[in-house]
Amino acid sequence: MPARLLPADFDVSTLPDSERALVEALRAELDEEWTLVPRVVVAAPGKDGEIDLVAVSRTRGAILFEVKGGAVSLQQGRWLQNGRALDKSPVDQVVAAKHALVRRMRAMGVPLQGFFLLHAVCFPDVEDVPDEGLGPGCPARIVFTARALQWPKQAVWALADRPHAPVSDDELQRFLRALCPDVPAGAVASSYFASTEEQMHRATRDMLLVAKGADVNQRLLLTGGPGSGKTAVVRAWVEQAIARGERVAVMCFNKPVSTWLASKAADGAAYVGTFHELLTKLAAPLGQAVPSSPTPAWFADELPAFVAAHLHAIEQRFDTVIVDEGQDFLPHWLALLQSSLDERGPRRLLVAADPGQAINVERWQPPPDMMRLHLPVNLRNSRSIAAFARRFGGGEPYLHNVIGEPPAFVVANGRNERLKRVRGAVQEALAAGVPPAKILVVGVDHETAAELRGLPVERDSGFDPVRLVSWDERDEDSVVCESVRRAKGLEASAVVFVCRDAAPDPRRFGVGVSRARVRLCVIGPAALGETLGLSPAARPSAAAAPDGA
Repeated sequence: MPARLLPADFDVSTLPDSERALVEALRAELDEEWTLVPRVVVAAPGKDGEIDLVAVSRTRGAILFEVKGGAVSLQQGRWLQNGRALDKSPVDQVVAAKHALVRRMRAMGVPLQGFFLLHAVCFPDVEDVPDEGLGPGCPARIVFTARALQWPKQAVWALADRPHAPVSDDELQRFLRALCPDVPAGAVASSYFASTEEQMHRATRDMLLVAKGADVNQRLLLTGGPGSGKTAVVRAWVEQAIARGERVAVMCFNKPVSTWLASKAADGAAYVGTFHELLTKLAAPLGQAVPSSPTPAWFADELPAFVAAHLHAIEQRFDTVIVDEGQDFLPHWLALLQSSLDERGPRRLLVAADPGQAINVERWQPPPDMMRLHLPVNLRNSRSIAAFARRFGGGEPYLHNVIGEPPAFVVANGRNERLKRVRGAVQEALAAGVPPAKILVVGVDHETAAELRGLPVERDSGFDPVRLVSWDERDEDSVVCESVRRAKGLEASAVVFVCRDAAPDPRRFGVGVSRARVRLCVIGPAALGETLGLSPAARPSAAAAPDGA
């Protein structure tokens, strides 16, 4: 989606050609994180002034533009427009307007801490300026020329090159309302989490086109760290195989992930479930029922061995088998799935895996003789979270994702303190506009998750409290609380990750923290924060973000 105008019904055609050129260029190239406010009137000493355009971003601050059309030049210290001397330089004009705007914001109680105010001039009829700019007060990076308007996003990023932690919904709305006091509050409101995630989803779609088309191979292993887009590729493979009219089986080890995949597949067009659900279904007509107290060995070895021995008597065959979270599959499970392919079909076995998340299979080895494709970039997480998760095996942060909030660490040294801190972290996410269904609480183990389930979290809005529930009990008005093992493969806008010890298993820790797309809060004993290098504080500043953010 393009950058939005405020007011939304502003008629761009009423602007002079020079100002319209700037607005249209920015609107076409910037995304919906940006709000463009034309014609902002400010009270300057002696008379009212006007800022031709203010471009506002949660993470890059606000850019104030002074626009001059025609032939603009600086000759012997004098600014000329179409050969006529200007009373005041364009740079001085926009700087004075910026100071006036700061005074207005302070008078209205609008917080500006951590919110950068930048200024620029735009000369859309000037082809370019020298690398050294136009004098000491006008470096080239603040001058938007005709050339810059051909690539306005790069020009904006070169100017606003110090992104900061995102301001809150409330702070952004107060700033925009101060720019447009006559615009109704409802027209100003927007959701940071919704717009940020849509931006990140678009990036995922663009980056995964090659991987999505790799399903033409018969045996393919797709690898990547947490958030690299493996499950998004799996979903595309499923849709493409169904479109080709193939008999498709989609499975993974994790029940929540298989449930999610089933909701994305066309009704009845593919078998979607866990590996053991499929085997139980295939074995039942042959008289093999699940024991009343099945052991892990029965699921791991005895049931697969029974199905393999009776495969000749099983009519169900598939053209394509797609496996998500393949690192949770034992070698003989994958061999059995290969055997379930119909000899007369395309016989595709497509596996997505992250060897670094092999917490169910020790020393997992990829299947032999498979073509391999690796996804090196973390597309799921904001850059701050991705930089943190990378310490535990995650991929490279994607440079076009938002920086986002740095991970927060909250000290909790005992059970009662843990419950209190988890409640507070969930309340903070709710207050920031994250819906309950997009918040995930992850315990480092089953015992931690069980301790937290049932915890009520009060809301400021007057609605009934939300509760922490298991995946199986989830609804739109509850917060899912699961262990790392059960949460693997899930993701959420905001994640609260809870540890009870100071030295958790790095693989489990990496899986847990990488569930968070935009907001991450880690809760644990003080010694854990020392281990991680995180200071227990209210959400730290952008300067405290991990290296690489």
